[in-house]
Amino acid sequence: MHNRPNNALHITFMFVILLTMGITVRSQSLEEKLSQVADFAPSNSTTEARLIELAQHYKIPMGIEWISDENQAPISSPVSSQSSVREMLDFILRGAPGYRSDVKDGMVIVRKAPWSEDARNFLNLRLTEYRIDHGNVIHAEAALRFGIHATLHPERYAGGYTGGYGYGAVPESFRLQNVSISARNITVREVLNGIILQNANSLWVVELVPSKMIKGEPYFAPGSSPKDARTDFFWRILPFE
Repeated sequence: MHNRPNNALHITFMFVILLTMGITVRSQSLEEKLSQVADFAPSNSTTEARLIELAQHYKIPMGIEWISDENQAPISSPVSSQSSVREMLDFILRGAPGYRSDVKDGMVIVRKAPWSEDARNFLNLRLTEYRIDHGNVIHAEAALRFGIHATLHPERYAGGYTGGYGYGAVPESFRLQNVSISARNITVREVLNGIILQNANSLWVVELVPSKMIKGEPYFAPGSSPKDARTDFFWRILPFE
């Protein structure tokens, strides 16, 4: 009697065979992901959480710019079945008037005008310089935070930066050193997009608070550290799995 092969080993073996034969195992393009039949409906009770669920399940590189100043009541009605992932995305956004989704440069960006285009929105801040060479997601985030503050206050960083950072339990995909970006005059939004696309296993979320400003800064402060009262620019990079 023969034992059934382990599924993981079998899949790995088949992948190696395909490579040996010179057959490329191609990942789905964004357009293919959006056009595929929707076999899953998000079940969370807010539009923002439903968008995150959708992106994680279908592995869609997505940037979500959410306005947190609005009093949004939980949505009681469930997400109805739709024929495609794109139609599912459109259906979810119907519960959030004013929001739209744009597909551009391999990303789905969910945003709301006029906040998305507002010059005070820190996502529109153009960094003097941003550079990361074969870093992981954590390194890339630290470099972005430094880039924001160095752009706003270059006099504080004239001699460089000697601070450090650490990280505990993070997804294995966030430890991969697969992020390389080198640019000047690049927006914060473009950096986040670059991190997501190169990591290939995540989405980003920013919760903008237009009524909340950092003292002395012309940019929205979308969050505050729970460890102290200092308000700072904040985003979340979330893994697909």
